[in-house]
Amino acid sequence: MNRPASSDPVVIIGAGLTGVSCALGLLEARIPVILLDDREYAGGQLSEIPSKIINFAGSHYRDGKEASFRLLEALNLAAQDAKRDKIALEYRRGVKVEKISLNKDKHNEKLDNFEFEVQTANTVLPCSTLVVATGYRENRLELVQGAEYLHYHGGLENEENRQQTAVVIGGGDSAFLHTLDIADLCSKVYLVARGEKLKARPDLVERLGKRTNVEMLKGLVPESIKMTATGQLLVTFLAKDEPGQKVHLPADRVFAKVGYKPNTEILHGLVDISPDGHVMVEPDFCLSQNGKRIENFYAGGDIVSGELARMAISVGHGMSIASAIIRKRFGFEY
Repeated sequence: MNRPASSDPVVIIGAGLTGVSCALGLLEARIPVILLDDREYAGGQLSEIPSKIINFAGSHYRDGKEASFRLLEALNLAAQDAKRDKIALEYRRGVKVEKISLNKDKHNEKLDNFEFEVQTANTVLPCSTLVVATGYRENRLELVQGAEYLHYHGGLENEENRQQTAVVIGGGDSAFLHTLDIADLCSKVYLVARGEKLKARPDLVERLGKRTNVEMLKGLVPESIKMTATGQLLVTFLAKDEPGQKVHLPADRVFAKVGYKPNTEILHGLVDISPDGHVMVEPDFCLSQNGKRIENFYAGGDIVSGELARMAISVGHGMSIASAIIRKRFGFEY
């Protein structure tokens, strides 16, 4: 059965897994899409995953770059298919959204509907349906000295690294997964956590504990990184519970995996946000303001409160938002 096309495009902010998945669902239903992203490529932080991806049902990838390429490929195919019915995907790359405004829809005041304005550096884009899927960004370490030596993503793929030493700073899943990825490529890896209690999943802690070349250190706060005369790095930590006590670790490369922060700044003051910066959504991913729904305003992916950062979850969010929009526009489940 052919679905009626809508001339009113849905604006999606963020071309990661959630944003692209939402776009795919809408294009299939012949709803035009304007997709905005501040990066030049689709996938968000997906492309920065250096290791193989095997926990995504339906496919596996050698790394995040391949997954990002396949994501863009799917988007292009969907756009070509929709174009046959004169439904367009407008994908604007390298566009940073600076502000979102909620304007009362004078024609639907009793329905509590809003029209939205999305402001970028060069234009103001009005729309009646808006989806925000801006994802996460990495937390950055503050050091007294040597922050330029920190690596926040990327791996060790050169065989020469087998005789090198690496330091990974962090105590969560990302730090443990990264350590597992590089452990076979280094003679020694130090995993250093700030707290005494590790935040990583128990299975990851157990797996890493079996690696003879990995040493886990807890209760250490990173202070500085210096380059020595021999060209090796020296990473200095402060002992959290022993004032004045310092620990020095040699390293050829230092990675920081100290968590992520949701990109929700453009939503502050507009919608309900949890204390940790994530947005609060209804079961259909509709946003709210002071506990009251804002119709036609949705959010999904890593910025949503209480969700794990997993590819499948982000994809599910995108498709669920698309389904909610389709139900509202056409009056049935699609």
